[in-house]
Amino acid sequence: MQAAFYERYGSARDVLKIGYLPNPIPQPGEVLVRIQFSGINPSDCKRRQGLRDRPGYPLIIPHNDGAGIITDVGEGIDKERVGQRVWIWSGQRRRPFGTAAEYISIGSSNAVQAVLACGLIEDLRGNRQKDGGTIAAALRDSDTKKAIELCLLVTWHS
Repeated sequence: MQAAFYERYGSARDVLKIGYLPNPIPQPGEVLVRIQFSGINPSDCKRRQGLRDRPGYPLIIPHNDGAGIITDVGEGIDKERVGQRVWIWSGQRRRPFGTAAEYISIGSSNAVQAVLACGLIEDLRGNRQKDGGTIAAALRDSDTKKAIELCLLVTWHS
């Protein structure tokens, strides 16, 4: 999978990289989500800068919030969850891998079923806010690289 990640703390321009990493595999109690939106919050930027939570992981995929579609489930999770649209919270809290990637494997309780409004992707593309608030980047199959570049651009300026 393609992902944005960092291996040391610092400014976005100095530490963020885009590359390919192995696809995660859902463990017992987890769901695998194909990310469609990755949210960038001030806490994500502070964590990347090393101003908050320095957990010491060798590689970190940033961002706590996101949304997507469940593509697989781990042991103990109902297979009927596959195909559900979900929003994700605390994706990178107390763990190294967040939502700035094509996939995330996360505890089922952190992937809450959601109904995404029609036109949300188009709204985001037409209204990319730069006000320091939460910014979601549309991640679609053909636009993954552009979306991750947008994540990096927004993070760079945060």
